[in-house]
This record gives sequence, structure tokens and C-alpha cells, in this order.
Amino acid sequence: MLLKYGYPFEQLKLQLDEKRKVKKETEISADEFEWNQAVGNIAITMNEDVDNEMLLEELECLASLIEFEIGEKG
Repeated sequence: MLLKYGYPFEQLKLQLDEKRKVKKETEISADEFEWNQAVGNIAITMNEDVDNEMLLEELECLASLIEFEIGEKG
């Protein structure tokens, strides 16, 4: 979802592409700016491009999870 709706920067995108091939949870490393940018892009997508209520909820959960992790590490 992050690849499709978060429009990540190249470093983050490359990691996500690589980790997507692995079918288990793995940690992705990026700096706080990149994560904040991804959360902002998700929010823009939610406000402008998504009409599906279930997808909106999933995107909101993803953004909240990223924000929580940023707060935990920051």
C-alpha cells in the first residue's frame, strides 16, 4: 500500500520493492523526513483520490502506524 499510495522516495521505494518479495514482516529503514513525506502523501491520496471506505480505513491505519513508529524512534 505504501508503494501505491505513499509515493515514497527512491531509497524507500527500492527497499519496499525488495522486501515485498519476502513474505514475512521485515523492517524498512528511512529517515524521519521520508516517513513524514510518505504519511503526507497518503493523506493527500485519502483526501483527493479514494472513495472506497474500506481502503480509506486501511490507509488511515497505515499512516497512523508510521506516525506511531516515528514517534517511538524520535
